[in-house]
Amino acid sequence: MPRASQLTRVLVPLMVVSALAVGIWAVWLREPEPSETPPTNPNDLTLDRYSGRVVNALGQPIPGVEIKAENLPHAVAGRTQTISQRNGTFSIELPAGYRPRVSLKKSGYVVDALDLLAQGAQGSDSHDYLLRKSATLKGTILDVDGRPAPGVTVEIQSKGNPVLTTNTGPHGGFLIDAPPGQVAINVHSPRFADQTFTGIELSRSKPTQWEATVERGGGVRFRVIDDDQAMSGAKVSIRTLSGDVETATTDASGRAAINGLGGPIVEYAVIRSGYAAVVDRFSMDEASDVAELTIRLEPVEQTTLELSTPTGGRLDPGPYDRLRVTSRWHELVSTTIGDTRTRQVLGHGSYTFEITMAGRAPWAADIEVVVGVPIRITVPAGGRVRGVATDGDGKPASGATIFTQLGSSQGLGVLSTGRTTVAGDFATWLLPPGAVHLRIEHPTAGSWSKAIDVLDAQELDLGQITLKR
Repeated sequence: MPRASQLTRVLVPLMVVSALAVGIWAVWLREPEPSETPPTNPNDLTLDRYSGRVVNALGQPIPGVEIKAENLPHAVAGRTQTISQRNGTFSIELPAGYRPRVSLKKSGYVVDALDLLAQGAQGSDSHDYLLRKSATLKGTILDVDGRPAPGVTVEIQSKGNPVLTTNTGPHGGFLIDAPPGQVAINVHSPRFADQTFTGIELSRSKPTQWEATVERGGGVRFRVIDDDQAMSGAKVSIRTLSGDVETATTDASGRAAINGLGGPIVEYAVIRSGYAAVVDRFSMDEASDVAELTIRLEPVEQTTLELSTPTGGRLDPGPYDRLRVTSRWHELVSTTIGDTRTRQVLGHGSYTFEITMAGRAPWAADIEVVVGVPIRITVPAGGRVRGVATDGDGKPASGATIFTQLGSSQGLGVLSTGRTTVAGDFATWLLPPGAVHLRIEHPTAGSWSKAIDVLDAQELDLGQITLKR
């Protein structure tokens, strides 16, 4: 046998063995795959179809209305926005289990937000939704020296309507469509003190001209440390008396500054993953002062969260179910329930937990957290309330505002708002079980209110409701 053939018979097996060894070595060195189950594909979600028609106060169709779903988790599938057709009709698909709330927007009309009624509700396959003509507000914001104030956030508030928001341009001006009648205007800016102006009357007949002067505010300078070492990447936030929140992040020296505060009493929060959040308040001698604060953060363990149903069964959150944790109105955690990393900011103390899950009523409660002890929460399914609102003559009270509040009396915090359809019917979204105060208001038909006991996993039909002036 030639030497070349003998050499080949020896080298080929050696090369095969070497290749196998290299492959095994590469597999051993490769980083292991994550053990977590990938989130549900949004396209696998069940979709519900909602159909309707947008009309004006005379019942005439309104074409070209932008209809867009609100408060849906990012990347959830569905045709979540559409435009009303020439006859005012529209059709939209939304993920099953989520609140079917949409905004209606068209130039010259009041921007509105409402809950869509499912097909077949109240014996109808489609519903008419009312959109009202707006008034125009043309405003200008100036500083105390009479110079334009650009970049100021302007909020328009009126009874029974969503808050409308816009910003001033480079010359301090803004233009916005708002509900006619009396409104309040809130202005916010990092450079100026928060201010509220009330009693501004808006008319449909002609644009309302309005001008306001804002004052410069004070500020706070933070220094955040851990064992006397500067801590970068900490989030600091300030909440003023008017409720406006400003945030900043500490630099490499552990320092951050927030300017434009509008009052002597200020609440603040300092947050960084792996450390217990610090939430407190302080007073400045003057609203224009600049305060200096040094905050020391302490390491903390991760908090474990366990959810269950009222019957004791384990409740596994979906990929888009949300958790929010606050302390003194400061948001410390806002993430999907399955994301455990951001929960590593809760030290010993009382916090407000809010849970939003598909197919369940929003849940909220104050919980005393003890580091190292799991937090166990029972989340109810929730119940619904429906009915038909009419005036004293039995005619539908279309466009009436529906308020639901916790407790058996008014004024304990609005759970949700909605509007009746042109036919006067309504259906609330899932409400937490227990006492709920339901109130219906209409500008001409009057109002109605009642304390209702909501039962878990049940629907209460109130039938026809007559509003009284």
